[in-house]
Amino acid sequence: MATKTGAPVIPITLLGTGKLMPSGMEGILNSGSVKLIIHHPIEGNDAEKLCSEARKVIADTLILNGYGVH
Repeated sequence: MATKTGAPVIPITLLGTGKLMPSGMEGILNSGSVKLIIHHPIEGNDAEKLCSEARKVIADTLILNGYGVH
């Protein structure tokens, strides 16, 4: 959609969600906090490249903050 409209893609990373709702325990919601990181916009007209760049920004942020990327 971004490539068709010329809108930038804005990657967003959420940190700490795994503690709130652990894998395999989706029916249980724990209290806690989540950190939201809004990254710089990525512009372009190649959908594959935009997706790849957004994924890389998010993955790098997760690794930087001590979260493994699955």
